[in-house]
Amino acid sequence: MGGGHSPLSTTFGLGVDNVVQFTVVMADGEHIVANAQRSSDLFWALRGGGAGSWGVVTSATYRTHDLVPLVLASVNGTFPDAQSAQKVIAELISIHPKLSDAGWGGFSSFNNDFLSIAFLATNVSWADANATILPFFDFVRNAAGPTNVNASTQPFDNFYAWMDSTGPSASPEVGGNAELASRLVSRDVAAANRTEETARLLLSFDVISFGLIAGGAVARVDPDSVGLNPGWRKATAFAFASESWEDGAPSDIVFQARQRVAEYVRRLEPISPDSATYMNEASLYEPDFRKSFFGSHYGRLRSIKHKYDPNSMFLVAEGVGSEDWNRDLTCPV
Repeated sequence: MGGGHSPLSTTFGLGVDNVVQFTVVMADGEHIVANAQRSSDLFWALRGGGAGSWGVVTSATYRTHDLVPLVLASVNGTFPDAQSAQKVIAELISIHPKLSDAGWGGFSSFNNDFLSIAFLATNVSWADANATILPFFDFVRNAAGPTNVNASTQPFDNFYAWMDSTGPSASPEVGGNAELASRLVSRDVAAANRTEETARLLLSFDVISFGLIAGGAVARVDPDSVGLNPGWRKATAFAFASESWEDGAPSDIVFQARQRVAEYVRRLEPISPDSATYMNEASLYEPDFRKSFFGSHYGRLRSIKHKYDPNSMFLVAEGVGSEDWNRDLTCPV
C-alpha cells in the first residue's frame, strides 16, 4: 500500500497499479469492499497512501500477468581510479531513463572502487536486449579497463527461472539492523544535464544502491489515478544509502549510525527536487514526511482519512493524520 516496486515494475507497473480490489475492516467494525465502483475514494487512498492508516485489510485482489521471458544483464567490475568511476556512473545516470523506458529494471550498487549491476529486460528477445545494453558494457570496459570488468547477458524463460538460478543465500541471516536514507531520482536529472553533478554526489557515499524500478510502465500511469506520491511517475530510479549495526550494539553506536543517516537525507536532497521517496524504504528523519511520502496528494488523503476514520483509530508514525498527534502517538497535540 506504499507503492510496491520490483525489477519488473518498468514492464508491469507498481504493485498499486495492479490492485483491483481490497476488502477492509473499518474503524467502526464494518467489513467493506473497496474497488473502482465501491468506496472508490478509499480504494484510491489504499493504493499508495500507506499502510496502517485506513483499516485492517483482509484481502487484496491483484491483476496477474502471463509468464514472459527475460534477459539478465550482469556487470561486476572495479575502478582503477576515481576519475573512471565518475565517468561510468555519470554515463549510467545519463542513460538510465532510456534503459527504464526500454523495459530494463533491477538494481546496482557502487562507489569509487567497484560497480555491481543486475538488470533485467522483460519480454524482449536476447538480441533486442543486447542492442540496448551492450553499448553501456563497452563504455564501462573502456573507462575502467577491460581486465577490470566482467559483463554479460543471459536469457531466462521467466522471472522464477532467474530467481531459482541465484540459489539460496550463503548468509544465514534473515534480517538485520539498518536504517536508510533514500530518494527517487527524476528523469529530469538526465534531461537537465546534471549527470556529472549527480554522479559526484552519489559517489561521495561509502556505498550507494541505485535501482531501476520506475519509468517505463510506471511513468505511463496517470499520476492522479491512485493515492501514490505523484513523484513516482516522474522518477526513473531509486537511490539509497544505509547504516547498519550488530545485534546488541551499544546505544552510542546506534545513535551515531542514526545521526549519519539523518545527514544522508540532507545530502541526497539535490537529486530529487520534489523530495520524493519510497515510504517503505526511507529514513526516520525525513524533515517533512507529508511532502516526501505523499506529495501533492496529501490533502486529499487526509480528507479521506477523516471521512473513514474520524477518531483516528488507525495511526502509524509518519502516516496520514499522524501530525495531529505527539511523536509517540499517545495523545493529540
